[in-house]
Amino acid sequence: MRAADEAPSLSRRSALATICVAATHALGCSADSKPAPEPDSFTPGAFLARESQPGTFQLFRTLIVLRMENGKSVMFMIEYSGTFPSLDVARERAQDPSLHVRAPVITYLDEAFLNVPVQVVWFRTLTEEEEDAYR
Repeated sequence: MRAADEAPSLSRRSALATICVAATHALGCSADSKPAPEPDSFTPGAFLARESQPGTFQLFRTLIVLRMENGKSVMFMIEYSGTFPSLDVARERAQDPSLHVRAPVITYLDEAFLNVPVQVVWFRTLTEEEEDAYR
């Protein structure tokens, strides 16, 4: 067998793999070029402002949503204390790390929770501590 017909040596294969990995990172993955989807009421980590009375909003945070065979969903959420006079104030308070938790885990059927106006006002991925609340 001639040298040109031989399989690349281990060090040569390692060098080729390193070059391929570097080229992939330099070009970026196709998933990196797409914008992240907008969170909705069912997105874990979404802060939701729910109208409790006309012009008054309460904050909740989606932990997890379990979809049932009948097409309905059970929403596990954090409920925060207080009410807010506008969506802008609710959005501002949602970003405050000292926001007081009224109930660390509360459940709603989606149709019961979403039967009044609800809007995503902010999003932050869940911490391990927040995820532990429903595990």
